[in-house]
Parts: sequence; C-alpha cells; structure tokens
Amino acid sequence: MLSEHRRQLSQIAVLVIVVIILIIVGNYIYEYLTTGVITVSSSNSTNVVKIEQIASSNTKNPISKLANGKLTIRLKPGKYEIFAYSHNDLYGASKLVTLKSRQNLKFTLNPPTTSFPEPVYGGSVDGLYADNNHLFFVPLSPSPIKSTVNTGYLLQSSQGTVSQPFSNVAFTNIKWINSNTGIGEDVYNNLYLINGGGLSQINLPFNASSSQLSADMESSGTIYVSDGQNIYKGGLSGNFSKIYSSSGGVISQLASNGSGVAAIIHGGESDVPGSNQSSGGDALVYVTKAGKVISKQAQNMTNATWTNDGKYLLTESGTTAYIYDSSLRLSKTITINGAGNYTWLDDNTVIYSVGEKIWAFKLNSGQSTIITSLALKQNIENIYLSNDGAYLYFTENNSQGTQLFRVGLKGQPTNQSLSSLSVFLPTTVSLCSMNYINFNEPTILLTYPLAVSLQTCTSVAQTELQTFNINPSTFQYVSIP
Repeated sequence: MLSEHRRQLSQIAVLVIVVIILIIVGNYIYEYLTTGVITVSSSNSTNVVKIEQIASSNTKNPISKLANGKLTIRLKPGKYEIFAYSHNDLYGASKLVTLKSRQNLKFTLNPPTTSFPEPVYGGSVDGLYADNNHLFFVPLSPSPIKSTVNTGYLLQSSQGTVSQPFSNVAFTNIKWINSNTGIGEDVYNNLYLINGGGLSQINLPFNASSSQLSADMESSGTIYVSDGQNIYKGGLSGNFSKIYSSSGGVISQLASNGSGVAAIIHGGESDVPGSNQSSGGDALVYVTKAGKVISKQAQNMTNATWTNDGKYLLTESGTTAYIYDSSLRLSKTITINGAGNYTWLDDNTVIYSVGEKIWAFKLNSGQSTIITSLALKQNIENIYLSNDGAYLYFTENNSQGTQLFRVGLKGQPTNQSLSSLSVFLPTTVSLCSMNYINFNEPTILLTYPLAVSLQTCTSVAQTELQTFNINPSTFQYVSIP
C-alpha cells in the first residue's frame, strides 16, 4: 500500500516537472515568436548607448534602457530610438528603428564631434535673415531697447555698420526671399514690401486691422495673403485676386513653394472629415496659383515649411513631423520623444531640438546626430537657417532672458572668449543700458544712454566688459539714442 502511494507521488512529481518544463519551453517559444532583439554598440566603450521606446497615446511606462559601450535587449515589436552619446552628453547619434517579431537587429553608432554655439544677440527676435555679409532681425525684446523694439536691426558686415532702416514701423515679423526683398507685418496688421532698401505699404484686398493676417512671398515676387477666411494672390504692385475660400475654420499660416500655396486651417474645413471644430481637428490645403485645389486633408499641425526646391512640405504636430510631396501625399512620418522646432536643413535633412540640443535627421538613413548642445541645459525655442546654409541661428531662455545664438555648419571656428556675453547682457548699469550683436568682427556693443552722455555710457560699457574679463578694445561701440 505504501509502495503504491510512493509510486503515485513519484508520477505526480514527474508530471509536475514535465508541466513546468513545458511552461518554460512554451514561454520561451512564445517570447521568441512574439519579440525581437536590438543590439546597440559604439566603438568607444566609454560612450553611453541607449534604447528608448517611442511613446504613443496608449504606451504605458515606455521602455528606456542604457549601458556603456554595448546594450542587447529583447523587446516587443514596435518603434524605438537607439542612441550613442559621449559621457559628457555633448556628442551624440541616434536612429529610429522598427522592430518586428523574431528579428535580431544590430547597430553601431559613433557620434561625431559637435560645434559649440556662440551668442549673437541678447533678446527675443523674429524675422531673421542672415548670409555672409548681412544680418537682419526684428528685436521683440528686451525692454531696455525702448522705442527701438520691433523696428529691426540691419548689420552689414562688409561695411561694419549697424542701422535701423525702418525705425518708423513696429514689425512683428518679416519674411525674406533675399537680402534686399521681403514682406513684413507690423503690430497693426499692416503688410509692407521691403524692396531694395525701400519700404512701402501693400494695399490689401481686405481690412487688415479686423482680420487674422497671414502672408508669404515667393522668389518670383508672387505674394499670397489671407484674412483668415480667404486666400489672395498678387505681386509687388498688389493687384490681388481671390484663389480660395475656407468653408469652416480660420486660415492661420500660408507656405508657398513656387507653384502654389499650402494653408493650415485651424478648425478644419466642412468638407474634410475629421477636421471640423467639433472634433478639434485642423485641415491642410494646397492650392495652385490659378486657384485649383490639389489636396485637402485633416491634420493637426502648428507649422509648415517647404524645401528650397518646393518638392516637399514639412508640418509639425507635437513631437511628430509629417513630410508630404508637392501633391500633399504623405511621404514620411518622424516621431521623436520630446522633439520640436522641426525645420529643413536641406532636401534630405530635417533639423529639430530636444531640450538643450539641436539634432539633424537624415531622411535616407533614419539616423540623427547632435549639431550642438547648450551647456546651461536651457530649452531651445526657435531655429532659423541662414540663407547661405552656413549657420543655424536659434533662441534659448536663460537667467538673462531670451538669447540668440548661432552654430556653424561648415566647421567655422567659435570665439569662446565671447561666450560669457549671454551671461550678463543685456543689462543696465549707471543709467546706461547695453546689449551686443556678435555677427562678424568686430563684435558690436550696443549702448542706450538713459540719462547720461554717449561718452559716459561707452565708458560704463567698457568697465562692465572688463569685469567679466573681456577685452573692451575688441568691440565696436554703437550708441542708440
């Protein structure tokens, strides 16, 4: 009887072991069939490598793992971003990858060295234009500039002069097609043509003061304007004609490409499903110069920019960039955790920022590299590409307020001795306000005498520079009354 009981216990034990083995093997097979493996390595073992899951609306606790030199991890199918960056977090490379079941993906990332940014101006700006010999921007801050806010600075390095050529107009933005020609909007919704140094108000086909004005200009001189409900096409002399009327929302931005114009319509269009106000959606519309509607589609977005050749349109929505061809067929979607400020560097490269870093994403390879990184860990706010493609200009916010920086894209040297300018300027000392414009040598030191003489203000500025161990003799002093 005892022997029979022992035999039954033994059989049960064997059965339990078999079941456990089957469960383990089954789990292993299931995991193998339903997961994949990503391996990331870098040739420099001190580099940090990282695998991060691209978060979506239904992602709970997205995966983020890191290691030194090499990392291998089994993951569920989905979209991931892999990284390799230096231990000081200044250099980095990343790549967007899609993992499928039973895949074993291996990548080697070696981050290139980056360029250091240099300060250009102490304040918030818009309407920036830059090439090798010209820098123009509309200063939106700081307050020490007083009456010169929004009037625009023009720096011509070939002549070594700084001026305010349109001091009678308070611009909010200017769009340039070259160093001589652009269109600017002022604080009263008036639109102006800047052409060859001259300034003339454009006769709009609607009452701009009571409209939501948006405008864009092509290199050919064609100008598109909108009052929020309609799009008009005209030229340098005006002569506007209506080419499109919105059926629902408000036209908030126009972006032309030489053949027509794309429009972002907040609140959508009544004839575009999913883009109406009740659903909270927007619409993207493309209209030719002749007024032919090529495409209408629902898409939430905040910005739209074309490549220089007008073949591809980039729109931005949250951390995602959408790239369309000239007929608004979706070509590519880029989603990067924490990304923003998407814009074009060239036809194959999209620029974006994450925190204090600016990245360049190659469309053909899906790989990104860090262009520059701010040591102060401040968020980057706006990015502008110079017309000659030599520099990226960008704004960030630090203890002194918003600052304009630039970084060279062609290996240009950076004057590190001027990096502290953004730490203490702009400022007001002894009734003398001061700021700077660092474009080409010599760096401009702007002074604004509040209740002292120009000579006294210059002397105060020189003393302030010496306080921060900066040689005042290397500056050109320009006083703004």
